[in-house]
Amino acid sequence: MTSSWIFRVGFGVGVLALAMSSLASACKGKDCADERIGQRRCVGNRLETCGPNNELTYDSCTDNAGLDKYCSAVAKACVTKEIYDAQTASSTGASTASGMGGMGAGGDMTATVASTVASTVASTAEASSAMSSTAATGAGDITMPLNGCDPNAVDGTAALTDYTTNPSPIVLFSGGAYAYTPACIRIKAGQSVLFVANGTTFDQHPLSGGKIDGANNKFVDTVGPIKPTKNGATATFTFPESGAFGFYCDFHYAAGMKGAVYVDP
Repeated sequence: MTSSWIFRVGFGVGVLALAMSSLASACKGKDCADERIGQRRCVGNRLETCGPNNELTYDSCTDNAGLDKYCSAVAKACVTKEIYDAQTASSTGASTASGMGGMGAGGDMTATVASTVASTVASTAEASSAMSSTAATGAGDITMPLNGCDPNAVDGTAALTDYTTNPSPIVLFSGGAYAYTPACIRIKAGQSVLFVANGTTFDQHPLSGGKIDGANNKFVDTVGPIKPTKNGATATFTFPESGAFGFYCDFHYAAGMKGAVYVDP
């Protein structure tokens, strides 16, 4: 009797595990079929990532430790409520402006709201660079790869996030990831980019403009828009002219913490 009962229970558990495994595989394949390799998306408050082998992983922002409990469709990452609200307001402003079609004062008010959101959360700290690196000189070629970013890539981490129609482009960085999100962006001349520390500060991740070559040598951009920033939690830089402008964390560039802003004319 006991042996028979144990056999039936064991068999049932095995069948259930097999069914769940098959269902998970089916869902994984189906979900990833809608996503490109290396891309992320927010589904409600859940961050979904499709890995290099089409494996799908989930990160419930609600369950995160700390303050990063909101899934940002703009940054495609779990962020704080302050950042989430700022991005939501910016996106709403852009949508409203498009719907108004430039109807006089209404369009101007929308632009003012977007500008106010960016300026409220932004403060730029400029410091002289004490790095012993080779100096770079300004804009790079917008058709060439830079700091792991490739303007010709159509997907993956090297592809450029299009911010050309976003009134307040934001680049996030966090304490443990050693990465910028998104690291590779495209904007238009005259736009500003807001760098936001997500649960950390520039003290732990000092920002510099410039290039990191294949041997991890630093080439500091001494004349570009991105200035050395070593304290605070936000920094805004305006890009008045076309070109490719690299940036990196002075402490963790060798770990891949780098990116680039491609500025269209």
